[in-house]
Amino acid sequence: MLFYNEERILEGIDSIELKFEDYLIGAINICKKIDPKNKISINNNYAHFRLSDGTPAGKWHLYLHITGEYINPQISLKMTIAMAVQQLIMLNILSIIHPKTGTVLSEMPIDVIYHNLDLFFSGVSTIEFCFDFKREDISIANDAKIIDNSNIEFVNHLNTKLKDRPKCLIKEGKTTFYSYDYKRDTKRKSTLKLYDREKWLLKKNNEYSSKIIRDNPYKMRIEFVLKRNKNTSYLSLKNLEGNYYQIIERFIPYLSKLYRKYFSELVLVSSKVSSDDYPFFSAIYIHALYDALKANKTLENINKAKKGNRQSEMNRKFLKLLKLLEIENKKREKLLKDIPLSYYAGFADIKNLSEEHYVTPYDLQNEENILYKDEEYTFLKTPKYLQLPKFRTIENDDETPN
Repeated sequence: MLFYNEERILEGIDSIELKFEDYLIGAINICKKIDPKNKISINNNYAHFRLSDGTPAGKWHLYLHITGEYINPQISLKMTIAMAVQQLIMLNILSIIHPKTGTVLSEMPIDVIYHNLDLFFSGVSTIEFCFDFKREDISIANDAKIIDNSNIEFVNHLNTKLKDRPKCLIKEGKTTFYSYDYKRDTKRKSTLKLYDREKWLLKKNNEYSSKIIRDNPYKMRIEFVLKRNKNTSYLSLKNLEGNYYQIIERFIPYLSKLYRKYFSELVLVSSKVSSDDYPFFSAIYIHALYDALKANKTLENINKAKKGNRQSEMNRKFLKLLKLLEIENKKREKLLKDIPLSYYAGFADIKNLSEEHYVTPYDLQNEENILYKDEEYTFLKTPKYLQLPKFRTIENDDETPN
């Protein structure tokens, strides 16, 4: 069950996670909550490794996690990411201090963030594509090999190299099935997953009421979980150009190969499922019948990209980010000097006011909010909280009550 702006979405992105550049770790306040509904959050991970001399060491990594409920499928996904970054800046969760002057650099317009996302993130860590179906539309093949994770056969399966494992489904509980590349004790247990969404949501503490969850007819979900350096080499910002529809179109050949490898002839989808309701999954399911698909024709492979000195690249990006922030701070200072104080009359704290009314992807979808729009930028009308109140004009004083 995936909703955007109160509209049910049967095909979409369940979540996306991007890794922050290492030089931003000290500038991010992970203790401060971003969104009460957790549509945007920051995850952390401590990686253990050994130095060249064998000494144990570790390193923190921070990730921006965006759920499907925040993603407007109509607008650029990169714009949605940029809006999330701007929200972090507005809430002082991301606050960069200039290393030389000590100045807090915390101003950057959405279009500047959009065109410089690579300065904030070292790459895309995870993306999950999801497809929701009615229970009667999904079935397990009668001759499918199923290994229950409570059996000894499951332990033997895990100890077998991936290339030598039989094509099968790993069953967990009564209604959850994983592809045979299953790994224990990881966030990404497998590349493909089929599970009963209703039973999972009822256990999870979330924004949906139990009535909404139970009344939703689309209870079964097929999920593709792609994780960088774990099971895919196609997670790059370049591959995420465009809106959801353009992105999924680009990924169809690759997702079809994954379905053929892990779920084909095991997880069956009813022929009654309409391609009108599932245009992208229908293409994935049909293309999975063919073995000659080449995903590399439509997607950039990050392993084939030219790689330079990582430390030099980070230094260059950090200096560029500082320069951009300095420019925007100067613009802001000049703007504040030029605006008369009367403009702010009635507002005790403009910053707090703006924090409560930040722009979200919803605003870019509502034509009533748009002042001007071209191929690259969208400019919104003056937010309601900065508009002067309208007073009713009394035409006849005699009608005024005593």
